[in-house]
Amino acid sequence: MEHQLEYVSSVDLLANHAGMVSDSRKLLSFGSRFEMFRRSLVNVLGGYVDRSRMPMDVAGSLAEHVAYDRPRELFGFR
Repeated sequence: MEHQLEYVSSVDLLANHAGMVSDSRKLLSFGSRFEMFRRSLVNVLGGYVDRSRMPMDVAGSLAEHVAYDRPRELFGFR
């Protein structure tokens, strides 16, 4: 998942990413899949901060945007 996020960020703006999309029909694994995505996302962004490719405040706002704001905007959740 982290390699995919790194690839996406190399060919497009990570801010354009739709976030975690799942067609999971298993209700018990629903929360854990999204939690794994969020952890992978912040791990990638943390690596960018460590390598001085992104400031910490930008990484924090980008994590919130990709994990919450962007899917809400794209899929019309309220």
